[in-house]
Amino acid sequence: MFSTLKWKLEIKRLRQLSKRRGQPSLPELIAEHSRHPAWRINVPGREGVYMCSPYSTGDGYVILVDALKFNIGWLQAGPGLDDSCKLRCHMPADYKFHEAVIGFKHGIENPVPLAEVSYLEWDRRAGIRFTNGMTRSFWLLAHDAPAFPIFTGCHYSIDRIHEIAGLAEPMPVTTI
Repeated sequence: MFSTLKWKLEIKRLRQLSKRRGQPSLPELIAEHSRHPAWRINVPGREGVYMCSPYSTGDGYVILVDALKFNIGWLQAGPGLDDSCKLRCHMPADYKFHEAVIGFKHGIENPVPLAEVSYLEWDRRAGIRFTNGMTRSFWLLAHDAPAFPIFTGCHYSIDRIHEIAGLAEPMPVTTI
């Protein structure tokens, strides 16, 4: 119960912060990156970091998300799941956080792959869930990145994630 209360308080805090902050600027699509679509993500007090979609075919979508609203959508799934969102103060303690630190240091030469997410509803719970990329998302959130791209291959998830946190229309990977 104490854990659930912490989640609810964190959601309330993030909603207030989101209202005060307003809409963040979009991550920059890097036109000269030839292998895969890549974006520069602004991180306060740091050089920009880079992420790419390793998917050049298929029916997946990239969604540029407001980090605070994405964080809220992830927290709404609640604690106690394998891919539960940690509170921001606990994110740097994730056992793989050091791997994200190393990954983001490579810059545009070797961008970090986008997180693969979906939106699921089960029992009385609903929220953002991960297939891959939790720790890199922890890193972005813990470092206050205002916005970043994510990938989803689930058609139901495209509209739900866009409603929760989308900043621009979802982009089919094949058209980027």
